[in-house]
Amino acid sequence: MRLLLVALAVLGLTACEVLAEDACDRYADYVCTCHPDEASECDALINLANTEMPPTDQCFADLAARQDEDEANGVQCTP
Repeated sequence: MRLLLVALAVLGLTACEVLAEDACDRYADYVCTCHPDEASECDALINLANTEMPPTDQCFADLAARQDEDEANGVQCTP
């Protein structure tokens, strides 16, 4: 039983880490693909996505805000 709990805890932590990386990677991919004129922001986001503990919630929020802003301005892009 104890072994099962440890295994589930490890899986949960791994899943959280993957989600964090995915959120920031998706944000970096979006900016780099849809806004190629913003190379410095693209580089910063790639570096942020590659940190040990990327700010998942912030990446999700920033990506959503950027997509909403682009949509409001008529920018259509799918990385």
